[in-house]
Amino acid sequence: MLNPAVVQVLHEFWPMFVNSRSLCVYLAEDLLGEEGFAPGNFYKETTPYSYVKLRAPLSLDVRTAHNRIGSWTNENCLIRLWAILESHGFTKPIRDAQGCEAVGLLKRLRQHFAHGTGLYDKHKPNHRRLRSDLLKMFTVPGDSEEIPTNIDCVLRPMFERCNEYVEDVLKGEHSGDG
Repeated sequence: MLNPAVVQVLHEFWPMFVNSRSLCVYLAEDLLGEEGFAPGNFYKETTPYSYVKLRAPLSLDVRTAHNRIGSWTNENCLIRLWAILESHGFTKPIRDAQGCEAVGLLKRLRQHFAHGTGLYDKHKPNHRRLRSDLLKMFTVPGDSEEIPTNIDCVLRPMFERCNEYVEDVLKGEHSGDG
């Protein structure tokens, strides 16, 4: 059963995620030795945080752990977004609804991150297919060998497309499995 309360839940979800993620932004190598960092431009308009002070100068070990936590947070954003859609009845594919392909990809990403290591293995056909489909849907800079979860070019557009799906399905103008 479709629950329209999902609109309010999604409205609250994205800002909470962005604010929490702003505390754990990607730290570039040139920040090694620094005593803190500012959230990047992506966060400036939404986060109340202007600077994060570290207890000690940034070491390579802390930078590596911090960046992994940021990736883990992004992966959990996808898992949580799927859970919100699922708990409100918005996971049945309605193929002619806007955003349906994104919801299908989100399901596969949730499966990858929630039921495995989350690491990319280029030798596994399902990993290659998932990564390929994600890169077809979203423009991601660089050529790293992973399942990208960049906030600006994967998570935000994924969230927006899932939101479009919810809004389109709530209009009730679809035949079902289209």
